Amino acid sequence: MGDLNLTLDPNDTSRAAVLNYYRSEIRFETEVVNARLNALLSSQSFLIIAYATAISANASDWRKAVITLLPPGLALLGFTLAASAAPGIRAAYVAISRWEGREHSLHQQCATLSPFNLGNEELESRDMAKRSREGALFAKRAPLAFMVAWAAFLGLSIYLCFR
Repeated sequence: MGDLNLTLDPNDTSRAAVLNYYRSEIRFETEVVNARLNALLSSQSFLIIAYATAISANASDWRKAVITLLPPGLALLGFTLAASAAPGIRAAYVAISRWEGREHSLHQQCATLSPFNLGNEELESRDMAKRSREGALFAKRAPLAFMVAWAAFLGLSIYLCFR
């Protein structure tokens, strides 16, 4: 999706510039999603290691204050971070979808840009859209999966505390 160096008549060069702009916005939003997802995964990895260490550090003596409070606190922090990441990831995908819609409209309006469409045929376009949706499922579902896991970890630490 790099810059387009098209040989078009003067009226169509502005559309090529618009297409370049749309694609740069799609790239930007994709990078935003990737950065948010990387931050989520990094924070969750760190917290899971800290949680596992706190759980196993002194499993025989759960009555100590730090040992008792640290795992539930880490579980609540992990849940909160995952819940905070979800809206940002969803918002970036909404923005990507809007820019892709604009790009698709531009391809339909200007036939000279059709060679620069990744899916030149309708079947290819539908297949690419399907792969894109399937690829986005992890990013969209990761926060929910972490929230469920942290809820289970919170329940485990409370159970171990009061057994």
